[in-house]
Amino acid sequence: MIKKPEKFIGEDKISRIALIIFYILLAYLWLYIFAPRVIPYFLRIGIPSKPVNILVMGTDINYDGHRQTNGNNTRTDVLILISLNPFTSNVTMLSIPRDTMAKIPDYGFQKINSANTYGGEKLTIDTVEKFLNIHVDKYIKITPKTIVSLIDAMGGIRVYINKNMYYVDHAAKLNINLKEGWHKLSGDEAQGFIRFRHESLGDIARIQHQHEFMTSLSQQLASPVTLFRMPWLIPTAFGIKTNLGFLDKLTVVNMLRMTGKNRMNMILLPGDFSENYWVADRDKTKFIVEKYFTWPSKRNKASYVPNIAIINGSGNDGNTDKVLRKLKSKESAYFLCSIQNISNDDYSKTRVIAQKGDQSGAKKIASEIGIRKVEVSSIGDIRSDFTIVIGKDFR
Repeated sequence: MIKKPEKFIGEDKISRIALIIFYILLAYLWLYIFAPRVIPYFLRIGIPSKPVNILVMGTDINYDGHRQTNGNNTRTDVLILISLNPFTSNVTMLSIPRDTMAKIPDYGFQKINSANTYGGEKLTIDTVEKFLNIHVDKYIKITPKTIVSLIDAMGGIRVYINKNMYYVDHAAKLNINLKEGWHKLSGDEAQGFIRFRHESLGDIARIQHQHEFMTSLSQQLASPVTLFRMPWLIPTAFGIKTNLGFLDKLTVVNMLRMTGKNRMNMILLPGDFSENYWVADRDKTKFIVEKYFTWPSKRNKASYVPNIAIINGSGNDGNTDKVLRKLKSKESAYFLCSIQNISNDDYSKTRVIAQKGDQSGAKKIASEIGIRKVEVSSIGDIRSDFTIVIGKDFR
């Protein structure tokens, strides 16, 4: 009689463990594809191993006498310093207006967008590093044509347009005709949205559009549809001029996919208009750089009386008085710089916006007036340090 071979001791236990590991990996893969932002911070893989500062440069277009594209001596319409911090899971974007007065090495004080004209990305990086007293680890240089190709490869991008936009420039081959409301934009339309600057705030309004675009882009990257479009996206991404390696590109995209809106800080370089320049507020800029772009962080302890703006989007004028009474009852030290009544989707939800990046200060104000949500963004009143938005959900 032939005996059946006996099972090794613990074979069943090993099989059960292997099956559990398989299901865990399967669950992780499902989350990675369909809900990357749900993955706990300590289980995230494929993201940068340490904080990294990336300078994004978006160039404009020059045309010669025959109205043909001339790729030489272009200025930077877009300058965004991005910090990816895997330890805090924060992505911070500091937008530098194209007309910012800065000292360009060997060329003196000029608008910062001229640095690329004189010395390309190398001089632009050098200028930004000296201007902010920060180290730039990597750079990405994008042309308008690349943006069009990327958005089309993604199947378009859905953004909210807060007002009608119309502008035609035949020489620059720019035709912008966008209507207010939610829209899925093609590559050409998206380029028009982020380049539109023909309103009272000029380039500052354009930066606000760029921040809205970046928020929508981050959300779309988290979509499984975008992941399945990677075979079309990768060839376009390789056309971008950058010193990021292939694996670096994957870790950057992966972190953007895993970063929710509450972990994305979008800041406009603090400052104000002076003739034809945007002049930075050095103290507030230093505060932002030390908090978000240096490691380890060393916060600026300097105190100042903050400017507060109130935007009432609730449709009830009496709500402004309620917020003012709460602020005064708490004896807050602030300067009220403006009150506006606005009705659009941008201001439908109640929150305190840290316009200059001071999240802890925004939390203090929110606590005083009984508001829960705090957001680091630049879509509020540009003159303010904090913008209190009274939305339709205000109680």
